[in-house]
Amino acid sequence: MPIDKIIDGGKMNEVQENILRKLMHKPGQSFNKLWNKEIESNKFAYHLKKLREENLIRKNDEEYFLTHEGKKHSSKVDGKSGKKTETPLSTVVVVLEKDGKVLMQQRKKEPFYDYWGFPSGKIEFDQYIMEAAKSELKEETGLEAEEFNLSGLLCSKTYNNGDLSYNHHLFVVKASEPKGELIERDREGKNEWVDKEEVKKLKSFPDVLNLLNIAMSEEFKVLQGDRYQKDDEFEDKGKLKDIVKK
Repeated sequence: MPIDKIIDGGKMNEVQENILRKLMHKPGQSFNKLWNKEIESNKFAYHLKKLREENLIRKNDEEYFLTHEGKKHSSKVDGKSGKKTETPLSTVVVVLEKDGKVLMQQRKKEPFYDYWGFPSGKIEFDQYIMEAAKSELKEETGLEAEEFNLSGLLCSKTYNNGDLSYNHHLFVVKASEPKGELIERDREGKNEWVDKEEVKKLKSFPDVLNLLNIAMSEEFKVLQGDRYQKDDEFEDKGKLKDIVKK
């Protein structure tokens, strides 16, 4: 069973988390060194057995070590608490240009329902940036492109009613010379070619114009800044800073 399901399903308890955390910081520990004596030894042995059955730890002679799966798990948890940590969303944004227009998508799913942006999607675990860009463009719009160029990065934290809700790291890829038949609408949203001068008139994400600016710039840009919502509606566009030293 994948480690994420063990954690998300609530099957990994505090004792097991403590065992993994100890082996993260000091591989090769005996039963007695791992055992904190706060529970009976037979119960502690049960938890060791469960972790071995899930292929998260292994026993070599009389010492315990993390397996490969256990090491993968360790990269996703906090070293102090042993709890799974939240990480920013790594997303690719494709700005496809044709005849002075850019391809935009009106989002038709939550979060951010009805907001206009560019075709985008999470970078999957097995993908490089350009692989994700090509895959998302084809999947969401039906189009391919002759050229793909990484133009920059935009990082934004989104606060809703004062609480941090999202942290996006957006890799901006400019694409050109499209080919294929455009999918005008699917379950993800509605796709439409929009004149670049008309983009600012749409109900769009606060960073859409910045994304467009990054894509059209001849310089590689890295922008970051906060976005603000009230009751899930953007209310303050905030300010983005270019953090690349000139």
